[in-house]
Amino acid sequence: MPRRSGCPGRLPGRRAPLLHDGGLGSGVAFNDADLRRIAGAGLAASRTTEVLLEESILGWKEYELELMRDAADNVVVVCSIENVDPVGVHTGDSVTVAPALTLTDRELQRLRDIGIAVIREVGVDTGGCNISSQSTLPPAGSLSLR
Repeated sequence: MPRRSGCPGRLPGRRAPLLHDGGLGSGVAFNDADLRRIAGAGLAASRTTEVLLEESILGWKEYELELMRDAADNVVVVCSIENVDPVGVHTGDSVTVAPALTLTDRELQRLRDIGIAVIREVGVDTGGCNISSQSTLPPAGSLSLR
């Protein structure tokens, strides 16, 4: 199999061998030297000599919205929730605060618009819905939802 050079996406990034057991050969690369070392270990650990390259979400924040929708398509955001723990801690185990404290009004409105679009798209015709999103807040403050 031919080797490809370069790294799709940005650093830091998560690297893991494909078809591997229990995290063997995986890690987070912060620079090209890390990428070579971790990808090399991943290739050695992989049964298919392949590695999975993913963008890291290290340092991202996690927010949730509780929404309700009725049959007449009225949607209300019951509350916004911010996970205090770093991304990666299971939401059920994470300390949370409501309302979310670090979102600007513009970011909250964007998250609200996305939440309403999601509840409509997935077909919640009546009842509640919890929408969780991971986001990064660059210093400028423009919210990038994933």
